[in-house]
Amino acid sequence: MNNHTGLRIGEATVTKIPELTLRGFAPGTLFPDLDRTLLSHRPDLDSPGLFDPETGNVILSVHTWLVRTPRHSILIDTGCGNDKSRPSMPMLNHLHEPYLDRLAVAGVEPEAINYVLITHLHADHVGWNTRWLEERWIPAFPHATYIFSALEQKCCAGLTTGDGRAQAARSEPNLGMSVRIPVPGVYPDGVAPIVGAGLAKLIKIEGSEFVDGLSFHPTP
Repeated sequence: MNNHTGLRIGEATVTKIPELTLRGFAPGTLFPDLDRTLLSHRPDLDSPGLFDPETGNVILSVHTWLVRTPRHSILIDTGCGNDKSRPSMPMLNHLHEPYLDRLAVAGVEPEAINYVLITHLHADHVGWNTRWLEERWIPAFPHATYIFSALEQKCCAGLTTGDGRAQAARSEPNLGMSVRIPVPGVYPDGVAPIVGAGLAKLIKIEGSEFVDGLSFHPTP
């Protein structure tokens, strides 16, 4: 996909905005039952774009999707973000990436984003919800409505203590997964400021369309 022109889908243009390329994951970390011999039957899955030929590690892309319609400019997920404290995730700790510059190259300034759609509240999906300014976290897209799961917001807020520290990870039966938030926590710096600013629209994930032909579907 051309990062500048994007992919045309009906009336919408979808553009990939890259942030990071991660090469530090062994295949067994992500896929414990992977049999690498199976890749010999699928050479397309063993290409240099998917695996690092020197280490054999999986290559992962951290990026967001910019969706432009005749009515709105929409971001899907916001990557890792700059200046975030992620001591348990060194590859995401205190980043300084020119993500907003890349967004500008695609033709969109932060103030022009109308909606931010968050698929889930993990560290590599909510980082650019906020940016650090004048000793506090402020919304990076100040005129946007941030749309995400009310259930997941409740779960993640419950994992954070009153002083912003993350509690131990625990299972959330209704989500069907274990949520892990690194100290000092994704929620205090990436989600709580959005909720506090009144920019969050918390929804029930049930397949409903919320903006310009885009729907949220549950994938536990």
